Amino acid sequence: MTIKYSLFKLNIRPIDVLNLPTYKGSTLRGAFGVAFKRVACALRRQSCDDCLLSTRCVYSFVFETKPEREVSYFGKIRSIPRPYLIEPPLDSKTQYTPDETLSFNLLLIGKATEYLPYFIYAFQELGNSGIGRGRGKFRLENVVDIASEEHQVIFDCSSGVLKPSVTLDINLQRPIAEVIEHRAFEKTIPEVEFQFLTPTRIKYQRHLVSVPEFHVLIRQTLRRLFLLWYFHCSSGTDDVDKLKNYHRELINRALTVKTKGHSLFWNDWERYSHRQRTKMSLGGFLGEITFLDVPEIFIPFLRAGELLHIGKGTTFGLGKFVLKPF
Repeated sequence: MTIKYSLFKLNIRPIDVLNLPTYKGSTLRGAFGVAFKRVACALRRQSCDDCLLSTRCVYSFVFETKPEREVSYFGKIRSIPRPYLIEPPLDSKTQYTPDETLSFNLLLIGKATEYLPYFIYAFQELGNSGIGRGRGKFRLENVVDIASEEHQVIFDCSSGVLKPSVTLDINLQRPIAEVIEHRAFEKTIPEVEFQFLTPTRIKYQRHLVSVPEFHVLIRQTLRRLFLLWYFHCSSGTDDVDKLKNYHRELINRALTVKTKGHSLFWNDWERYSHRQRTKMSLGGFLGEITFLDVPEIFIPFLRAGELLHIGKGTTFGLGKFVLKPF
């Protein structure tokens, strides 16, 4: 199982004063969706569900991905994870003036790595229409490929030229093979700490979780990794039945991992969805939680989760965590 991705830093320069909420992922992602539809959608007033072009439309693929195939192991898939996420700056700064730069990351996954020009154009259009309170306008100054060793600038507004970017792989073939071959759980790490940097919104057994057990985090991570791979990276000919065996093995072992302690707290916030025309509650937990005697085999999957986030609302940057002591 290999997940390909590209990672970029976008640097924008305000033209007007930008007034943004404390959690800037809400505004960046919400306004971006509207701009992307203007850029990529041929029939803007038509619902994607009723549109003949939806199976060939970049907007539909990125924002309203529909399952083309079943995944019997997971039951009914109501929502496929989107093949991108925006990572906003984590500071509490809410105002940016024209002499400052606002930077944020954009992660593209699988087939979405081919659509970087659409993302760039959408952010340029977003700058023209404005964001935040007062609709402050901005200019996209440049895009940096932070997946490349030299952090190359691949797009600069002054030239308008887009250079080739790097695509990297998360390769989980080896740890999966070790689990399937029953040679995975011998070595353990005395303590592993999760530090949740953005609100993390996880449901288990249909209820939001405020203090997750280790197996809940593993379930969420494995599910997200598998669905991102299956719908956005795989050819459709892979043997899914073999892969589901490692899920069961890992979850059964995760059930034995104990919690040492935590300092998690709940963080509530709301955003308005223009597409659904309603307010959405996107609260989640923040802080640290530590687990004891964690088998080393979990680390490759969790490191992938660090990059790709977990839980709901990942396109807004929710569910970002780092592992310690790694």
